[in-house]
Amino acid sequence: MNQLFENTLIEFKDDNGSCLAIERVLWIAKNTNECITIDILDKNPKPIWTTCEYIVEALNNLNARILTYDPYLMTKCVKEPSEKDKRIRDEAWKRIKDIVDLEPNIYNQRERGEMIGELIRTKGYHSKTINNDLRRYWKSGKTINGLLPLFSKCGAPGVERESKTGKKRGRKRKIEQVLKMDIGINIDEEMKKIFRIAIKLHYSDKRKNPLKYAYDKMIEQFFNIGYKEKVGEMIPVIPPEEELPTLDQFKYYFYKERDLKDILTKREGERKFNLTRRAAVGNAGLRASGPGAVYEIDATTGDFQLVHSINRKPIGRPIIYYVKDVFSRMIAGLYIGTENASWVGGMLAFENASTDKVEFCKKFDITITSDEWPCMHLPKSFTADRGEFEGYNADRLKDMLGVRPDNTPPYRGDFKPFIEQHFRIMNNKSKPIIPGVVSKSVKERGEKDSRLNAVLTIKEFTKIMILIVLEYNNSIVDNYPLDRDMLEQNLVPTPLNLWNWGMQNRFVGVHIKTKDQIRLALMPRGTATVTHDNGIFFNKNKIGYTSVEVEEAGWFVKARQKRWKVPISYDPRNQEYIYILKEDVFEYIPCKILPQYSAYKDLYDEEIELTQLTVAANNFTAKPEINNIKAALNVEIDKTVKEGIKKTEAIRGDAYSDRELLLGVKENKKDERERERAESSWVLGEKEKGNMIDANESPARNAKNIIEGDISSAISTDELVENEDMFDLFNSHLNRRNIKNA
Repeated sequence: MNQLFENTLIEFKDDNGSCLAIERVLWIAKNTNECITIDILDKNPKPIWTTCEYIVEALNNLNARILTYDPYLMTKCVKEPSEKDKRIRDEAWKRIKDIVDLEPNIYNQRERGEMIGELIRTKGYHSKTINNDLRRYWKSGKTINGLLPLFSKCGAPGVERESKTGKKRGRKRKIEQVLKMDIGINIDEEMKKIFRIAIKLHYSDKRKNPLKYAYDKMIEQFFNIGYKEKVGEMIPVIPPEEELPTLDQFKYYFYKERDLKDILTKREGERKFNLTRRAAVGNAGLRASGPGAVYEIDATTGDFQLVHSINRKPIGRPIIYYVKDVFSRMIAGLYIGTENASWVGGMLAFENASTDKVEFCKKFDITITSDEWPCMHLPKSFTADRGEFEGYNADRLKDMLGVRPDNTPPYRGDFKPFIEQHFRIMNNKSKPIIPGVVSKSVKERGEKDSRLNAVLTIKEFTKIMILIVLEYNNSIVDNYPLDRDMLEQNLVPTPLNLWNWGMQNRFVGVHIKTKDQIRLALMPRGTATVTHDNGIFFNKNKIGYTSVEVEEAGWFVKARQKRWKVPISYDPRNQEYIYILKEDVFEYIPCKILPQYSAYKDLYDEEIELTQLTVAANNFTAKPEINNIKAALNVEIDKTVKEGIKKTEAIRGDAYSDRELLLGVKENKKDERERERAESSWVLGEKEKGNMIDANESPARNAKNIIEGDISSAISTDELVENEDMFDLFNSHLNRRNIKNA
């Protein structure tokens, strides 16, 4: 079965098999049998409205065939275009980019004429130029590179001829016939440099001098032939008129080379230019022909003070991201946290806009059905500020998800009118009902600090904002430009109604991806270290993770020999898991938080950082007391060591050699063990041994006296001294035995 897709090339043949036309499919309606094609062989083609059934029938009857070779792609993409080619291409794209996505209206001849007429009135373009750009864009498969120039088919436009004879080029003026002399000079490259310097010095700045003033100052500065003194001042001497470039020549090269935006920005200032001189064609809503055609995304600092989720202390004001559908004005997603305006915050909001809201609301104990908040799609494009949506991260959206990011210029909040307006709408709804409102940027003397009124955590505040969003999505949109189809169906213009109606009648190709694909493309990237003791240690948050797969692979055993780093993705809102990324494939290894770090798993990224800072601060505060305790203990240790040294030296002295000291180690250890047993043995129901028997009447003391008396009567004092060691050993043994038998 032959199936049609956009950009398919179809060759139609006559009865003899000769080529009649090669048509490219530009657009296919979802709910009808209509499609639009264009003949790429025609020099001045127009979009052709036909039916898919007609084309499929021709294919089945072999009166047509699908071509796999695209001549435009082959000729435009073989080699890298030059900088000049790119400049011409970008200028052409700039002329038509605001209208080409208005499908299928752009293919209607009457509506296309109105769009082109608006461009002519507001930007001064020529209708022939716009039509040529559109034809080239459509014939090449709606690719920007299709607007690259084909100089091989052209002459030499724009090439300036030089006068080989030195004679003045251009048409002669009527006054020259009367004066019978040439007025003006030929403009060479050196003269152009002087023109550019004069324009920069005397025209392109905030003084807003007229162009004539810049010309006069140029003549005085660069074309004088000397100076004459007059009243102490040096006055430039101007040569005759025929030796000077004319004002018309100066204007000609000014208008030919000028960058209007650059000049106006320098003369007006960037902010004023954006507000008063900006390009604004038609209704801002026209760029979105259906739900999901364009999302707007932006952030603001919430006008509320919040508290920490654990210690309930103030944490300041949150950052709020909204994602809004231009066609329906529906809030498609949001993110609330303490992240600064960044890729992380923006992408969390974008992820929320493209995933199921039922599961999202359930996390905040809110029960809804998918019909109450049906936004779970990826848009065709989204408009955002250039700060957090430029570079590698944004490229991943285009490459992995097929979503085109369109960044606004600096200070061009007016390019996102609907999301900018929404901040005011949400403030008006939330300020009367949420405590901790920041009413003024500067606190008056004696006024209570608004942070002391904070009572809600980020999670509690998010729940309230979700409920307000659900209310807004069911509110009437003031001044919504209903078209005739909407009026005929008596459509009430709430965001939810407009979204549902648009999905049925203005479908523009919103698409879905699996949750894993979306999150892998959106989640921030980081680096973790494989360790033997802390598992997969995420360096940023100082949390360890593990996985059955990496344990079975023996990663932690290998890490005892040498650690290594692995790339990961993570969700700052859910610290229970991180994901190790595999190279060159869409695969990952989920890793769960280790039990010793489980206190962090329910905290947001910023709350983890705050908690760890709190722990570090508590430890720092407690250190002086700990150091004092440690110092006191070290003094007692040193004292005990010194007393031990003193007693040992007093008893042992130099009377023993090293060999003599080492003799009898086993017997000494046995004796010490028996002494310890005697002192530490238990007798239930009685007091400690030290308090149970009077030391003066103890069996040990009596036994010692008896032994000493018996021995002293039989042994002389000298003999006692010589046998002192044996006596002490024997005496201690008897003492222990008597105590044991007592």
